[in-house]
Amino acid sequence: MKYFGTFSAAALVAGLMGATPASALTTFTASDNFGTDPVEVVIAIDQMGDEVQFTLTIDSSSTGNIGDLRAFYFDFSSFSAAESYYATGAAITDTGTTTSNVGGGGNVNPRGPFDFAVEIGTSGIGSDDYQMVSFLFGVTGGTILESDFFAESVAVRTTSVGAPGSARGGSSKTGGTVPTPPNEPPMVPLPAGGLLLLSALGGAMVMKRRKKA
Repeated sequence: MKYFGTFSAAALVAGLMGATPASALTTFTASDNFGTDPVEVVIAIDQMGDEVQFTLTIDSSSTGNIGDLRAFYFDFSSFSAAESYYATGAAITDTGTTTSNVGGGGNVNPRGPFDFAVEIGTSGIGSDDYQMVSFLFGVTGGTILESDFFAESVAVRTTSVGAPGSARGGSSKTGGTVPTPPNEPPMVPLPAGGLLLLSALGGAMVMKRRKKA
């Protein structure tokens, strides 16, 4: 029972001193417009086992524009031409490596080439109009880490750009850099009540040991 009591107190101290941070989620906005019409895209990167999940969302709050996501390009530190990379998602229609033009009118010239690219949907908004898309990215027989993307460049090609309800005849190329390090959840500080509780527990344990002696 002595060991159980000591372990319980130690566990309580650890719990009160601070919470364990949740798994990191890197979120940033690509807003460096180098195309015709400005579009901002919120990009989230999340670790999912041996893969990472990308989620791209058009944000019209600053520019007033929406658009059809057509292609996404990115660099990552672990890239090797000898490896086999893949992207899986309902909206992904093609992929490419070391490219600035994955096809279908989705180029981001003059930037790049980028390590990897995905084509999203089809040209025009007759059959699809992706303003948000999510997909998994991985490497065959290996692991891709969220940290592989820190400080690396990305670019997004968006077509059918314009204000909601308009003809949306514009086109956009937007760049950005993945932030590093990502923001982490703050540690929970030990409250004053927690200090008093720890003091009381410590005193109780001392008294218990004296009675046993």
